[in-house]
Amino acid sequence: MPVTFRRAIPADGPSLRDAIIAAYAIYDNAGIELPPVADGLIDDIRDRDVWIAEEGGQLLGGVVVDLGRDSAHLMNVAVHPDASGRGLGRKLIEKAEAIAADAGREKMNLATHRDLAANISLYQHLGWNVVSEERTKVTMEKEIGPTKGKSK
Repeated sequence: MPVTFRRAIPADGPSLRDAIIAAYAIYDNAGIELPPVADGLIDDIRDRDVWIAEEGGQLLGGVVVDLGRDSAHLMNVAVHPDASGRGLGRKLIEKAEAIAADAGREKMNLATHRDLAANISLYQHLGWNVVSEERTKVTMEKEIGPTKGKSK
């Protein structure tokens, strides 16, 4: 069955929460202290752009995007460990970028933890740049809209 992407609905909240918790469990087990990454999902589904990847009715992962005034913020992207290694994280990030570009945003940013080296490497591979580092927080940014690649 093909993987499909659709906007999340409130009924997806519990399954998405479970997927996020499972995705981040590796970091918890490694002793990396992260904020409560699965909190507030019902509010996010109501107030932000939340998309899920599913296959055969099974939720595999999701992405949460906040469309700010000038730039969009990639708030969370997570893939259940049972679906890892299939490029879903990349596809969810690309979905988030497309949502933001379609909404007219020219830039997108995110914050991640310095110890999530594989995630930082993936973002950089996808064209994101580190713009600041403070303690454990790494802030990244990517040009996504009409000015992408143009001189300012």
